[in-house]
Amino acid sequence: MNLDRAQQFTIIIIATYIFLINNSQCLNIHINIKFQNNMFLLLISSAIAQQCLHPKGAPGFTVQKYEGQWYEIAKFQTAGGAFFERDCVCTNLQVFYEDNDLIVNNICRKNTPDGKLTEAKGTLSDENPQNPGQFKESFSAFQSVDYTVAFLGERNGEEYSIEYDCSKNFLTGLQYCVHFLSRKPTMSTDLLNYLIAEVNKQNLNQLNLPLQYTNHTGCWNFYE
Repeated sequence: MNLDRAQQFTIIIIATYIFLINNSQCLNIHINIKFQNNMFLLLISSAIAQQCLHPKGAPGFTVQKYEGQWYEIAKFQTAGGAFFERDCVCTNLQVFYEDNDLIVNNICRKNTPDGKLTEAKGTLSDENPQNPGQFKESFSAFQSVDYTVAFLGERNGEEYSIEYDCSKNFLTGLQYCVHFLSRKPTMSTDLLNYLIAEVNKQNLNQLNLPLQYTNHTGCWNFYE
């Protein structure tokens, strides 16, 4: 599993701190209270150095426009989400109402188009009335992330959206994903480059993560 630089730095600092505390007598090092406090503050500062962003929702956003099926074309994603989505192909999501709850069902296949089906249902709630398109996505009573549909529209006949989700805590650090979505499992290079440029204008890929393309080969034969 690949870790971003902030997480790597935090792990190195924690490991160094634990090593010095546990081995101070063997190394004949006097760890005074001031040093311990400074190390603790360094740990805290490294943990809060990066924060989730709060982009505006897409202009003119409505749930009705966002409902339906979307295909993931590419993404910028930190290690945490990538771990849970490893080996995924044919990634798509369905947005719909179920018992008055707004649901996002994240779907993929493991390794191949006929591989094991994986689904993760999230519930969107607490839409910001001053900023439509901003939600909280909950997968359980104890797990939620910020969820924003930052772009939603049509360009040269192609319907697209960009969804940004993010969470942050001391143990996992900053975890985010920028999903580039299309109503079809394809997207023109021109449109993808345009959307990447728009994302960069808002610095949504704040850790400069590499772009990961989603494999749809053989997934949707009716489009091929």
